[in-house]
Amino acid sequence: MPGSASRNGLGQYRSGGWKNGLINVLVYVKEGAGNYPAPSNAITLTQMGCQYAPHVFGIQVNQKLEILNDDPTFHNVHAIPVLNDAFNFNQMSKGVVTEKIFTKPEVPVRFKCDVHYWMHCMAGFSAILFRGNKRGRDLPDHQPSCGQLHPGGFPGKARGIRSSKG
Repeated sequence: MPGSASRNGLGQYRSGGWKNGLINVLVYVKEGAGNYPAPSNAITLTQMGCQYAPHVFGIQVNQKLEILNDDPTFHNVHAIPVLNDAFNFNQMSKGVVTEKIFTKPEVPVRFKCDVHYWMHCMAGFSAILFRGNKRGRDLPDHQPSCGQLHPGGFPGKARGIRSSKG
C-alpha cells in the first residue's frame, strides 16, 4: 500500500462500544418522518489513512456533504446511489474539499475509492436523522417506521426507538 495507506477493516464490523453493541450502525426513519428543513451545518466525510471516516454515516436530504482528502495521496470518490445522481471524481492532494448534496431519501448508498480498493463506506439519506443513543428526540410524536443499516450485512428493522415526546 502506498504512502499513508493502512487497513484495519475488520474492526469496522466488530461488536464494541456501548454494552458491546454493533459499531458503525445507522438508524434511520423509513416512513412517517414528516418534512423537516435540512440543517445548515455540513456533514464531513474524511479520507484519512486510506480509510473513510466515518465508515457509516447519515445525512439529511438537502444537507451539505463535504468530502475531504486528509491524506498526502491521490484519492477517487465514487458514490453509487440508485435514486440520487451518482458521482465519481478525483481528489488529487491533501486538503481538497468537494461539496455534494443529495435530494432524495435513499438507504443504503455505497461510497468507494476506485484507486484504493479497500476504501469504502455506507451512507443513508433520510428526511430526518435519528439523534442520540436511546431515544430519538427529533422524531415526531407518533412512532414512525425505522430501519438500521450495517455494512457487515446486518440490515433490518430498528426496535425500541421512540420519540422522547411519547
